Amino acid sequence: MIEYDKVQKRETIDLTPVMRWISQNDELASYLIPLVKIYFPNKKVDEFYLSLLLEAFMFEYRVPPTHKTPFEICLESIEMPPEQKKRYRRLLDNIYSAFEILEVERDQGM
Repeated sequence: MIEYDKVQKRETIDLTPVMRWISQNDELASYLIPLVKIYFPNKKVDEFYLSLLLEAFMFEYRVPPTHKTPFEICLESIEMPPEQKKRYRRLLDNIYSAFEILEVERDQGM
């Protein structure tokens, strides 16, 4: 049984300002563009899969040499009201993937 006061309220957070900032940042774009070319080599970009790639890039890609995600870099740099920034920071506590790939051995199977 779940006690009501321990259930976290779900909220919708608009990521448009963050995505806009990331997409207009030349340094971050220099890391994103090669990924788009890898995952969409025929230049036909499927909007759904592109949105998944952008989400993974925003929350999981680690930018050298800081090893911070584009989302973390954005939160350190963008100007916004403190309450809004607090809501965004809560997203950093979420798990966006269950596994981290440390090494890939080609032709080894699973």
